[in-house]
Amino acid sequence: SNIEQEELCEAMAAALEVSGLLKEKTAEELGIVPIGEETEEVPVLVQRDGGYVLEKTRLPGKTEEKWPEPEAVNDINIARLKKIAKSGEWECGIMRLNRPVKEPGEEIPFFPVVFLAVDGADHFILPVSPVVNYEQEPGKLLELFMEALLMQNVCPAIIKVRDERSYAFVKDFCSRMKIELCMEEELPDLYDAQFDLLEYMGVAGDFDEEDESDKLNGMAF
Repeated sequence: SNIEQEELCEAMAAALEVSGLLKEKTAEELGIVPIGEETEEVPVLVQRDGGYVLEKTRLPGKTEEKWPEPEAVNDINIARLKKIAKSGEWECGIMRLNRPVKEPGEEIPFFPVVFLAVDGADHFILPVSPVVNYEQEPGKLLELFMEALLMQNVCPAIIKVRDERSYAFVKDFCSRMKIELCMEEELPDLYDAQFDLLEYMGVAGDFDEEDESDKLNGMAF
């Protein structure tokens, strides 16, 4: 299209301008350097008077990442769970797998999310169904977690999570259930369960211990 051609021409003109500037000064002198955590300004080419002028623009300030904090609003399930004796230390986490799925009628694929919960006593993995719209409806995944606990007739006494995202997910639930919630860096049972599940799904090669919370999205039970 004409718009695409114009944009391509502008990009080529800008590239030629930068190439010319680099013949007179070094990249460092022009401010063209790798961006790090402390970088506040970056160079930018601005169209002016039929040409380009190299200026600087400030990067936006850091924003604190906010994770979904679903409320445990199903009073009936909460009451039923309170009748179950609490036991065990459970290692849990919100997880996603980099394998997209596509719902019927939808053009954009999703990356399903699951809440993986492992009983540290016997390494039992709670069968929680995955969801495809966690960011929009986090309460749906929390409801599936509660239903899975009821189906298995179990209730954790302690829930341990590795990251703030998982902590935010179960914060209200643990508060209502009077379940102790803590965050720890090392959760070996959760790590083993993740790896085993990824291996079962044929994507264990994608597993990265440092980024494991972003590697799991679904379970087939």
